[in-house]
Amino acid sequence: LPAAGSERAQEFFAREARAGGRLNHPGIVSVMGTGEDEGVRWISMELVEGGRTLRDFLDEMRAKEELSEAYYPEIAELFAKIAEAMAVAHEAGVIHRDLKPANIMLTKEDEPKVADFGLARVLDEEGLPQSGDVMGTFSYMSPEQVRAVRGGLDHRTDMFSLGALMYE
Repeated sequence: LPAAGSERAQEFFAREARAGGRLNHPGIVSVMGTGEDEGVRWISMELVEGGRTLRDFLDEMRAKEELSEAYYPEIAELFAKIAEAMAVAHEAGVIHRDLKPANIMLTKEDEPKVADFGLARVLDEEGLPQSGDVMGTFSYMSPEQVRAVRGGLDHRTDMFSLGALMYE
């Protein structure tokens, strides 16, 4: 991210680096390092080979005429792994606030890895400016998040988003 980027973009970038850097779980994309070089800020993250997201997977499943009998148990296991990764994030004081299919990567073995902590709320840090702006993706947001409730958002907003993902 060029240093000349907006102050808000710089804060999102820094927040992603801090939030991701405190999380260590096989279900979360790892932050390997951060820095700045010649005025350009960078984050080095784990490579999830293939670049396939849960969105890609859902689109593939919708295109099929028929699903196998194993589909629903496999989906239940996938979401249990996502929930476990989010529990680890929550225990570390990180609320994602933008769980959606495009922010869940799938490994070649179809193991989920939560990514993109740019909108995260880190509980032991001062939050983003409380401007009342709605941040996130509406289709997956809790009612409190949509209403831009000032403060009070906690791990339950991510659980609401996870439920919306499961419904989808």
